[in-house]
Amino acid sequence: MKDFWERFIDRYKKIDPEKVEHYLRSLAREKGLLQSVFESISEAIIVVDNEGKIVFINRTAREMLGITSSNPVNKPLLRYLADVELHSFFEDDELYSRAAFSTEFEVSRPRKMVLQTNIFPYRMESGPEGIIIIMKDVTQQKKKQMEAFQTEKLGALSTLGAGVAHEIGNPLNSIGILMQLMDKEIKKLKDRKTGKRLAEYTESAKTEVDRLDRMIRTFLTAVRPASLDLAEHNVNHIIESVLDFLYYEISEKNIAVEKDYSAKVPLIPLDEAQVRQAFFNIIKNAIEAMPDGGQLKVTTGTKKDEVSVTFQDTGEGISEGDLSRIFEPYFTTKQRGSGLGLMIVYKIVRDHGGRIEAESEKDKGTSIKVFLPVYERRIRMIQDKTEERKE
Repeated sequence: MKDFWERFIDRYKKIDPEKVEHYLRSLAREKGLLQSVFESISEAIIVVDNEGKIVFINRTAREMLGITSSNPVNKPLLRYLADVELHSFFEDDELYSRAAFSTEFEVSRPRKMVLQTNIFPYRMESGPEGIIIIMKDVTQQKKKQMEAFQTEKLGALSTLGAGVAHEIGNPLNSIGILMQLMDKEIKKLKDRKTGKRLAEYTESAKTEVDRLDRMIRTFLTAVRPASLDLAEHNVNHIIESVLDFLYYEISEKNIAVEKDYSAKVPLIPLDEAQVRQAFFNIIKNAIEAMPDGGQLKVTTGTKKDEVSVTFQDTGEGISEGDLSRIFEPYFTTKQRGSGLGLMIVYKIVRDHGGRIEAESEKDKGTSIKVFLPVYERRIRMIQDKTEERKE
């Protein structure tokens, strides 16, 4: 390196000073342009030397990592990694320092997000080696993928369910008719003791038939496309009607209800009966999650072109592993749950062009957030393929 600079200084004396000045100004402009490009892109870019110190970091990276320091350059990157998993990964440089590496992180600090991360080792000709880190926030992309996957599953389930329900429904109707005929024949028996015993058996059988019939109807409600009877409604009024209906059950469980309704919530296009059913299922779940009492807070508000409704309880909560599955059919954490309640909620919200989010922590409670559009959107219904074949 010393020989290079000696040769450069020796040649510099023979070069026209104006040419040198022009060249240096050109380099400065190029560097400024490159700096502007890196500062404006949506991906986070961080360059770290072999000692773990930041050589370069752009605006997106500072915002993504929650860095408030005005000049983090020449300081250890680990100092600014608040998330435990992210900190642990970059602490072990054996994982990524020798070859290009790609991975994803679900971070919780400074906020919850999914980071798609690419790492490239580099070596300068005349300097120490280090790594280039490129990170992208793919949280919304992952959510859309999950929603598309859920819609696809519901579509497949609708096709399968309609066929199975048809195959089961016909025999159930036949069994119901046979039970009625048996009742008439039993009443003709002269042996009253035998007739009474047989009547009890047929009554039990009819009860089970009715239970299966209700199960099939509930299942079809959850998976089949529904025609919406839209009219303008205020979500505050719908929530209030559901809370009034469940008043005695809420009181018996010693649950305090806190209402934080926004007076600015506009009238929005809803199928009142279906949205009431969705809110009923959510509140019912919250009540069952607080068998020893607790608090249910219901909040409404308006954000951009959506009305938001949040149901937050202080109940048993849901583990992180189960939380991602609560909208799946037949998945339940309750001993006697059907596993269709929240699936029906999900479907109703989606049919209205809305979205739903869930947050929970074991033993601390659950928060269900429903977002409904202020204006009617073109809704992509889940197609029942058995109906296509009938047409």
